[in-house]
Amino acid sequence: IAFNIQTVLDFVNISIMYLPLFFLIFISNYNTELREVGMMEIEYIQNKSKIINFLKEMFFILLFIGLASIINLMLYRVLYGWGFNIGITVNDYIINTFTCIFLYVSIVYFISSLTFNKSLTIFMISIFWIFFIVNVESRVIVNPFFYVGDPNSDVIYICAQLAISCLLLGITAFLKTKSPYYLQFIRRL
Repeated sequence: IAFNIQTVLDFVNISIMYLPLFFLIFISNYNTELREVGMMEIEYIQNKSKIINFLKEMFFILLFIGLASIINLMLYRVLYGWGFNIGITVNDYIINTFTCIFLYVSIVYFISSLTFNKSLTIFMISIFWIFFIVNVESRVIVNPFFYVGDPNSDVIYICAQLAISCLLLGITAFLKTKSPYYLQFIRRL
């Protein structure tokens, strides 16, 4: 066991802080793969239903987030028993972990759709992650680790982060319908 998990709160905090790193690699690779093999233009021309494909991608990403959270929860159960009796429920774990990962994934997906550059995406989101790991108690609404800093946080953080995630995914869906040369000045970075 790589982490010293002594309480349920430690488990929830570690899940919230480190599960998004897995999605950083997965999403940035997934979204920039076509550019790396030189197939963006062909995919754009042949793909008639771009929004449907985007929704399919999002469905599988959300499914993957849910599966990762459930597998992590089952791993905790196998190693430590249920133990969710210290004021933290399984629902708290699922809601806060999902919200954190969903915000993180939507930011990664947006940046990778905007730049089509895997290295730049990983760099920018790593800076975001490091900033909020260091400032975990920050009361900024986009802090994905708000629950770690204050387990008694308001529901407003969850609602605001879900709204921000949906907004970023809406902009990403718009970008997915555009030509690979749309916003070319940004993608040249």
